[in-house]
Amino acid sequence: LRVSEATAELQEINALAEEMRRASSALLRQDVSSRSLLTGHLAAAMELLVWAVFCAWRSARARREEAPHIEVQNGAIEDGAGQDSHLASAAVLARREVASRSVVGTLLAKHLELLILGVFRTWCASIS
Repeated sequence: LRVSEATAELQEINALAEEMRRASSALLRQDVSSRSLLTGHLAAAMELLVWAVFCAWRSARARREEAPHIEVQNGAIEDGAGQDSHLASAAVLARREVASRSVVGTLLAKHLELLILGVFRTWCASIS
């Protein structure tokens, strides 16, 4: 009777061990697929961000080339013909646009930096 009880107990332990191996294997597959999905999403977001930065840069270059030439020296605005109030307002608008583009460029750069940091941290976590 003792041998049959031990055999039955051993079979139960083996069945539990097999069930744990299957569950562990399923969790490992889920982990790998989750990491793959996250990596793909981060790569797509990074690609979109880089594309947006280049589009903004191209737009800024095109606008800079289209803008009228205005020189500002010691607070005086000159365009070769003299000072005018519309040139002063154009200079203020030009400065405002430059400042706005600088802010947007800085925000995009910080976003890209954080995205790259997230990609590398995810990558490090996936290989460890």
